[in-house]
Amino acid sequence: MTKKITPKKKKPAETTALALPGTKEIAPSAFISQAITQGASVETMEKLMNLQDRWESKMAKRAFDEAMAKFQALCPTIKKDKTVNNKPDKDGRVTLRYKFAPLDSIVAQVKRILQDCGFSYTITAKMEGNQITAICKVTHSLGHSEESSFQVPTDPDAYMNIQQKVGAALTFAKRYAFCNAFGIMTGDEDVDANAVHTAVSAQPSNTDDVKRMKYINDLVAKKDLDGLVEARDQVKESEKLTNQEKMKWMGIINDHLKALKTK
Repeated sequence: MTKKITPKKKKPAETTALALPGTKEIAPSAFISQAITQGASVETMEKLMNLQDRWESKMAKRAFDEAMAKFQALCPTIKKDKTVNNKPDKDGRVTLRYKFAPLDSIVAQVKRILQDCGFSYTITAKMEGNQITAICKVTHSLGHSEESSFQVPTDPDAYMNIQQKVGAALTFAKRYAFCNAFGIMTGDEDVDANAVHTAVSAQPSNTDDVKRMKYINDLVAKKDLDGLVEARDQVKESEKLTNQEKMKWMGIINDHLKALKTK
């Protein structure tokens, strides 16, 4: 009697699915390997490659967001180590106008954290008319990048030549574009109790707008050109005002300066 031998059916080859660590998402590269093995058509391979590109972009964006959250959790409040004083008064006293952190100081305070989080950046600029725009491009090590821009006008009434005016506006725009790109905050302005006009320009609110306007009108009534220039500088350097608010107040002050100079 002869035994009938039934051949065993071969199990289909198993595919190892690739997933991002900490997730259950399967990378399309797993299907690409399987498609190559099975001799998939060119059209199918193109679709899978496009899918892989989109998946990698998605993962890069996720890594960027996670790294940014980590950076902002580790980033200290930036110390303002640059001081600008008012001109000496009639008694020779020098009072503080405001304090700020230059860009090189800000970068020095966060450089190591940026590197640990996998970030690099570039800053470019463009000029249209009297408007200077600085663009800070932040790139993560996995390839995703985002941009932040900040625009300011050159100051037509500043006592500087055109190159100095452009340089001053560009320096200002670069600092704010960089800080906005990374969500960096600086410490509150240090205010000298004797510098009344510095104290008046603190936080933007309806009450503060009234105070600021009253202060400007008082300077106009006294024909105090130097005081108006100082008030404009405070508005320009303030980190409490939005860009639109700065443009509004700087425009108001510049109009008063022009009117007084023509009288």
